[in-house]
Amino acid sequence: MRIMIVGQNWLATEVLAQCQQLEGVEVLAVYAPSVSDRLAANAFSSGIPVHTGQRLKPENIPAGTGAEMPSIGQSTWANASPAVACTG
Repeated sequence: MRIMIVGQNWLATEVLAQCQQLEGVEVLAVYAPSVSDRLAANAFSSGIPVHTGQRLKPENIPAGTGAEMPSIGQSTWANASPAVACTG
């Protein structure tokens, strides 16, 4: 499964660590609020692409996650895809 992790701080960092240990799971990218966030720092050190900002944009979603959407607008990720791990 190819995923993108969207989150911040401790919880998202733990999700990243767990996903990296799972066989058959490839973390394609992470999305964090800033480059100084713990998730961003851990992803950088693992060679995983990092996207930052307060709003996730469609162009930041890597192909192959199953979450490619032509327009996200103001919607939530509740109906996006189980291939996207959203953390607080």
